Parts: sequence; structure tokens; C-alpha cells
Amino acid sequence: MYAIKMVMKADKCDQDCEYSDDSCPNVCERKECPETCSSNKKYGCQNQKFRGYGIGKIKKSKDGKEAEPTKPIVEIRETGGKGKGLYATKCMEAGSFVIPFTGEYVSEAEKVKRFELYEAKMVDTYVLDSGCHFIDATVSGNQAQYINHSCDPNLIAEKWKLHAMPKNVNFIAFIAIKNINEGDELTFNYRFSRDDSCNIECKCGSWNCSGLVGKKENVRTDREVKKNGSKKRKIMEVDVEVDLKKTVKKRRC
Repeated sequence: MYAIKMVMKADKCDQDCEYSDDSCPNVCERKECPETCSSNKKYGCQNQKFRGYGIGKIKKSKDGKEAEPTKPIVEIRETGGKGKGLYATKCMEAGSFVIPFTGEYVSEAEKVKRFELYEAKMVDTYVLDSGCHFIDATVSGNQAQYINHSCDPNLIAEKWKLHAMPKNVNFIAFIAIKNINEGDELTFNYRFSRDDSCNIECKCGSWNCSGLVGKKENVRTDREVKKNGSKKRKIMEVDVEVDLKKTVKKRRC
């Protein structure tokens, strides 16, 4: 457990703010708006995607009841050759919030202990590095843990801050970087560091497939994607470590 005193505060947006692009000051800084935000009079604040999944301080209606949780727009299916994967159940535009990545927040020391435990039990591990902590989805993760790697992905992972949540905790969201059709498999580039002593064959089948999963050096990229016609939302891709330590062992590297 962590002793945390400081919490993140996000500002309310003005009435003309829209979630669809970086005109929203909170979206620009990758912060979710507070639950009291009343921007966008017609549809209500659209920058509360994590809260819709039950993450953070939950927004309540005027009668005091909690809002209905967001229904997932994804489903788990067999991929045919790569085990299970995650697929879109509706069309999504580039720039759309697809799904958060959930799990237990642990320190690096705890992560090492868990890897040893998982290895002893022959359990595959799936952990993302959120910056100050590691998110372990092995036991308590959501559907996002089934997102497979691709050298030509349609998602990226972004680090976000949530209003009234600890300042030293980053939350991870998967964002579409291209238009996604219903039935498309959802993928992102694992971007974990590798060495030639233990290579994992890539089976993504993309036009630019490198043949191996992972990279030898960290590269940060900034992209712009179009959403809702001419509006643009800058997508800031972050280096997210995916630890497939157990998977690597099972492949007898």
C-alpha cells in the first residue's frame, strides 16, 4: 500500500469545450474532467471515459444514483493462430477512447516477486509500466489484457491523470489511431525491449511486420489523427513496457 497525500485536480471546462479534440484543456494535458464538469450543454461532458468504466470518482445523477456503467464496445474471440484476441463490436473513429487498461497497481519490487510466483505456477503475465507503478492485469485485469501485438496497430496506449485521484498514479487508456470497423481485431505495438538472445516470433501478418515482437531501442512518437471531419486530436504515444516474461519462457527461448 502507498501513503498518498496529494491528489490531482482538473479544471472545469467552459461551455463551448468539446472532447473531440485538444481544444479541451484537460484533454490536451491528458486529464479526465471532474465529475461536476458541465461543458458541452447538448451532450454533457464527454471527457469522463474512465469514470464510465467505474474508475475514479463516479458521477451521480440528480436523484443521487450512480450513472449506468459504460457498455464495452469490444469482445474476446479466438484469433486462429495467436490464441485469444480483442475485437471491435462497433465502428470507431480515429481518436476514439476504446478501453482502459485495468489491474493491480504494484511497485517494481512487488512486480519482481509476482513474476517469480507466476513463473512457479506456469502463469502467463501481462504487465504495463504506467510510470510510477506497474499495472498487473494477470489476475484482476479487464478485457484489455487480450489486445495482441501488431507492427501496424490500430491502437496506442496513453497515460492519463484522473481528477481527485493520487497525483503519482497514471491510468492507461487505449486510443484508436485509425478508423476501426466492426469486427476488426484491436492491436497495439507492445514496444517492450528485447535482445537477440530471446526473440519472440511476430505473427501479426501486417505489411510492415518486422518478424519479431519488441524493439531494441525506445522511440517516442507524436501523431495527429483526424476525428469528426476536420478536427484534429494530437495523440501522444508513450513507452509502455509489456512484460511477457512467462510467455517468453514457454517459447523456450
